[in-house]
Parts: sequence; C-alpha cells; structure tokens
Amino acid sequence: MRTAFHFELAQLVDQLATVTGLVDVAMARATTALLAADVPLAERVIGDEPVIDELLRKLDNHAVTLVARQQPVARDLRTIVAALRIATDLGRMARLSVHIAEIARQHPDGTVPSALRDTIVHIGDVAQLLVGRAKLAIRTRNPAMATELRRADDEMDHLQEVLYWSLLAGDSGYPTSTAIDVTLIGRCYERYADHAVALAEHIAYLAGVGEFDETHPSRPLAG
Repeated sequence: MRTAFHFELAQLVDQLATVTGLVDVAMARATTALLAADVPLAERVIGDEPVIDELLRKLDNHAVTLVARQQPVARDLRTIVAALRIATDLGRMARLSVHIAEIARQHPDGTVPSALRDTIVHIGDVAQLLVGRAKLAIRTRNPAMATELRRADDEMDHLQEVLYWSLLAGDSGYPTSTAIDVTLIGRCYERYADHAVALAEHIAYLAGVGEFDETHPSRPLAG
C-alpha cells in the first residue's frame, strides 16, 4: 500500500512539472503575440487557459483524495501541501500570460513602441528562464534552484525599472493609452516572476527544508 501511495505522490509531482511546461508555453506564445501583433496566437493563449485550469483542478482533487485516503504525515504531507501551493501559483502565472495575450489581442497593429521592444524581449527571455528553472526544480526537488530563481527575479526587477523610467522620460512622447498598456504588461511580467520565486520556496518545503513564507505576495493580479 505504501509503495502505491508513494507512486501516486510521484505522479502528483510529475503532473506539476507537466503544468509548469504548459505555463511556460503560454507565456512564450503571449510574448510572441505581443511583439508580433499576432492576434490568432493571442487568441490561442486565451483559449488554452481552460485546459490548464482543468489540469490544475484534477491535480487539486488528486491531492485532496490522497490526504483523505492515506492520512499522510511528515514528508509525505509536506509533498502534498507543497503541491497544492505550487498549483495555485501556476494557475496565477497562466492567468498573467492571458492578461498579456488579451492586451496583444486588443492591439492588432502592435502596442509596444519600437524603442521599448528590446526591453520587452529581454523581459520575456527572463520570464522563460524563470519558469524553465522552476520546472527543473520541481522534477529534481532541488531546493538549491531557489537561489538561481531569486537571481533571475532580481534581473526582472531591474528590467522593470528600465521599462518604467523609459515610460516616465519627459520626452518619451508615448500616448497615455500606450503608456498604460506597457505599464500593465510590465506589471504582469513582474508578478509572473514573483510567482516563479514563490514556486522555489514551495519546492524547498517539498524537499524538506525551510518553511512557507506566508508574507510572500502570492496573490492574483486583477482577479
């Protein structure tokens, strides 16, 4: 019975890694749609969100069933609790990808000024790096990956400052609507990175080191 239970726990972690991969794809597509003004691709990101939501719902049910049926303790309980926390962050990361795709859909002629494209490209690259490392950390249960994720998050914070100062420059000449949209885009990427770092904290807990930081800002953006 315990062998079967531990097999199911391993399946739970594999499911998390699978969803992380889908979240990775969603953000990559949202970034491409934004920069290329690709409305069909933006629609695809938006349309794929229910698939991720359904996988997360099944994962949640799986975890709750394991608790009810097996009454796990110690390390096994840590695994399930961490899995539920990770699933919550993944759901919010998927929603942030959709926010970016929705902005891209609203502007078929493009919304990112040419002078800011390189910064957005770099921000998108860091977002991909973060979620890629998070996926690896989940599969390997390697708490040391948290340090790498925090370092990448610091780079994201720096890029946000660059983006915002570019928008605030007195001679930028950007229309108000463009400035608002780009600010929201930057905020979405920033929150995405925050959730990726939260994943690292949960992975450390899953691995049996550290405790959950209840003060971490793991909350949704605009619902």
